[in-house]
Amino acid sequence: MNSTLSGTKDYEIFLDNHVVIYLHDGRYMYGVLRSFDQFNNITLEQTVCRIFVGDEYAERRLGLYIIRGENIILIGVSRIKLRDLVKRDYEYVENKLTEVCQNRKI
Repeated sequence: MNSTLSGTKDYEIFLDNHVVIYLHDGRYMYGVLRSFDQFNNITLEQTVCRIFVGDEYAERRLGLYIIRGENIILIGVSRIKLRDLVKRDYEYVENKLTEVCQNRKI
């Protein structure tokens, strides 16, 4: 029997590299992947949270951050060009994102 749980070993290729994590709540976390465990919980260093609505975005610096594996949808490398987007205040974009989500539920 294989002692390695399926999927967790895949994170090894991202260790000590800049990654983007897409979460269930629609946020994107950018940072350096420092560790992970068998439950896919991860530790990010130099973490920045970014939210996007249309051609606008906002970001918040979080530093060292731990994310539970059950909240992760996707992990990978990002090549987004922020210069093509308009940077706004975090609360402004967060409110706009909430409005968009509420309108989609109607």
